[in-house]
Amino acid sequence: MEQRLIFGQKMQESMHILQMPLIELKNIIDNEDKRKPLSDQKLQKILADKEIKISRRTIAKYREELKILPSYLRKI
Repeated sequence: MEQRLIFGQKMQESMHILQMPLIELKNIIDNEDKRKPLSDQKLQKILADKEIKISRRTIAKYREELKILPSYLRKI
């Protein structure tokens, strides 16, 4: 029984770690200047500064998963 509990906790921690870049990406985009939205490359730089190292292509994939448009379509 104790092993299941430990395994369950490890799975929850792993899922949280995997979701962290998605959550951070959404927060950054939600708080960006809507008149001058950030490109995927700029988002990559901001995430790298926060010790989240992912490629620009992965950012584009995550953005699409979150149903967030590219920067040129987010511009007001």
